[in-house]
Amino acid sequence: MEENGPIYLPFGLKKFDNQVAGHSSKDGKSLSGLLKGVDGFVLKPLTKFPAGDNEVKFYENLKLIGDLILLREFVPQYFGTLVIRIQDVDVKFLKLQDVSIGLKEPCIMDIKVGAQTWEPSAPFYKRMAEEKYSSTKSAYGFCIPGYQVYELCSGKFKKVGKEEGKLLTKETLPLALKEFFNYDHKYSKFLIDCFLQKLVKLLSWWEKQTIYHFYSSSLLFLYDASMFKELINHDEMCKSTLPWIKLYCIDFAHVVPANDTLDFNYIAGLTKLIDLLKSIHTC
Repeated sequence: MEENGPIYLPFGLKKFDNQVAGHSSKDGKSLSGLLKGVDGFVLKPLTKFPAGDNEVKFYENLKLIGDLILLREFVPQYFGTLVIRIQDVDVKFLKLQDVSIGLKEPCIMDIKVGAQTWEPSAPFYKRMAEEKYSSTKSAYGFCIPGYQVYELCSGKFKKVGKEEGKLLTKETLPLALKEFFNYDHKYSKFLIDCFLQKLVKLLSWWEKQTIYHFYSSSLLFLYDASMFKELINHDEMCKSTLPWIKLYCIDFAHVVPANDTLDFNYIAGLTKLIDLLKSIHTC
């Protein structure tokens, strides 16, 4: 791990610069963290069993199950798996679309949805470990493990990691959202409105689907802050199709069968997120 020395990656691979949350080599829970290949794909390590196999199975089913068609719009493209030898260890990776590609000043936020982030079969120690972020999960039904934002007021990037995310409270979480959306800029409300349209569309699907329950899964918000400088006639734009404003569902290692029941844990968190963004939008 990095704390014991540098990680030497095979030729053609580098660390993924736009990772804002999840395990990395720095926290000792992953040999490499997310990687980027010369072919432009993102590689996500699958280091735990059965969670890794479960995530592969989800991506495979996503292509086959007809009732998941709408969800496919919000999931990064999947290109199979591959094994790479890193420091004498064979590591299996998911090969995924780089959803941040094309963003000049990428602002990215990871929001983990659900007050309960452990799956029902999780052992007691795992449930206790998931007590982190308990303040915001109990208040809002979601938490923010990390984000990066290009601050238009300073012209600099700011990165907030998971340790800072754990310290967010009911009072300070809305301030983090405002910071991420560059709330002081005149077009920030337009940006929030764009994301709200996508979130409402997702919620309408979640309120009907009884295929899966999602635990410890995140929504990834992405936008290009450089486009604020070019945004002039925003009222005439089709908000739902702007290529520099993106929303994705990620992290499916703890997706379980729903057995024909609604995912109330996820629905509640997504609903509260929409309500909070609406309140920020109107204030």
